[in-house]
Amino acid sequence: MTGNRPNILQLLSDQHRHDALGFSGNTVVRTSGMDSLAAEGMRFTSAFPPTSLCSPVRASLLTGLYADNHGLLANTGNFNGVFDRQLLEQVAYTQLFNQAGYAVHHIDKWHLPARDNPGHWGFRTFADDDEHARAKRV
Repeated sequence: MTGNRPNILQLLSDQHRHDALGFSGNTVVRTSGMDSLAAEGMRFTSAFPPTSLCSPVRASLLTGLYADNHGLLANTGNFNGVFDRQLLEQVAYTQLFNQAGYAVHHIDKWHLPARDNPGHWGFRTFADDDEHARAKRV
């Protein structure tokens, strides 16, 4: 923590059960790093996705809006970018954090518009899953 502003690390994971981590009661899988973060941080134990599709859920996390409000309603085949344009008009919490002086970075999956302009979302650095795949091969 710097001054009275907390450091914020948001970790999202796809496709694993809530009890696949040590801090959730799993005695087989060893997740000491995650267990430590969970002990010192905040866990959301009653959260649920606003829809079942990846890209609309990610857009909802960024904007705080349901898919029918932010406009991204599909993963692919988005009618010539209509959904993308509507989402790009929304304000994301990452933009607000950037404006407040936080160093906002993104690592891993993206699957949203403005991949070629991550500064639009307030990110200082950006590495998506394709870049990680290349980095792992080196």
